[in-house]
Amino acid sequence: MAAHGHVAIATSDEFEPIPRLCRLILAIYEPDLHHPTHYTPSSGYDLNPDNIIKRAIHSDTKGHAPPYLIYLDHEHREIARLNLAKESDYKKMFDGGYVHHGFLKSVVWLLNEESETLKRLWEESGKEYGMLSVGGESEADQNRKAVGVESFPHGFDDENVFDSGEF
Repeated sequence: MAAHGHVAIATSDEFEPIPRLCRLILAIYEPDLHHPTHYTPSSGYDLNPDNIIKRAIHSDTKGHAPPYLIYLDHEHREIARLNLAKESDYKKMFDGGYVHHGFLKSVVWLLNEESETLKRLWEESGKEYGMLSVGGESEADQNRKAVGVESFPHGFDDENVFDSGEF
């Protein structure tokens, strides 16, 4: 990153993933990505719907986590796990009055639920694809904590695991 005063300014290469990841996050709430109608960005989602490994909605998570998506991005050599809570999810995530604790529990649940899938995808990619975890602001903080706590016991090494704080 180039420094500008006290704030680091991202280069165009460093910023490149941001719009792509935002489109992937919006795709979580699109019921049919082959025929999108709900949240379609003007430039489209720019993804291959056939590479969506799993799309879990509220009924799939049974209140343990917000909806999420696991996407195998061959072009960028990434396995992306994305989750985003809507405002209505925040009420479900309160745990003892602290929403961030509820989000941490949901991210740990999600990693425990999907660790075998993520590990299989990583091994099938020759252990050469990066593992990317992306969430909204509240989820991002909890993703960083949970990725550090939960990923490595499941066989991932830290050179291949990236969270939403590293783009």
